[in-house]
Amino acid sequence: MKKILMFTGGKESVYAYLMERTIDYFLILLYDFPRPSPHLINLEHIIRLGYSIDNPIIIKKLPKEKEFENTVKLLKSLDIDAIVAGDQGVEEHLKYMERLAEETGAVLIEPLWGIDPEELLYKEVEEISYIVIGAKKELSDIICKRITKENVSELLSLSKEKKFNPIGELGEYHTYVYNIKRFKINIKTRCLRKLSFKDYLIAKLSIEDNLF
Repeated sequence: MKKILMFTGGKESVYAYLMERTIDYFLILLYDFPRPSPHLINLEHIIRLGYSIDNPIIIKKLPKEKEFENTVKLLKSLDIDAIVAGDQGVEEHLKYMERLAEETGAVLIEPLWGIDPEELLYKEVEEISYIVIGAKKELSDIICKRITKENVSELLSLSKEKKFNPIGELGEYHTYVYNIKRFKINIKTRCLRKLSFKDYLIAKLSIEDNLF
């Protein structure tokens, strides 16, 4: 079975990979959003993470208003049997992925779906550490913050205080995984600067060493 993972370099996509493991390709899709994506702004770091995991990476820029059709076309050309994604609880996302799988003729695998967000957060930090690369302005305190097993309880407490999803499933914050314990991956990176886009903050990461 040929599998492809929807890869962002964020904690859910990485943890979905760790749960599924047998992945043939990482797929990075570049969308033309009104506001820049934290992952797109830090694309070189996503590529670096994929390279560190030693998995083939496919990058596809999608034309506006033709994103779905072009994704289907790409997946069909790769003869994909299964699509793996890191959705946890947003029905709209799941329906989109189900439609994508149906049009592609592939099986959809969502290993994180339905896991309690708080439980998932604790499971993730057993395996990975990450840095917050995007957050709503009301969560400015966590932008550029490194989340590890040792301090994850602080993030959980903040989520209860400010009433947001603990894993940021509704887009409250976005992440970049720099450490995967199982593979002894520890990418040297730091927050270079913070960019402001109306009600959202995005961290631009620096490259601390050479990729090759």
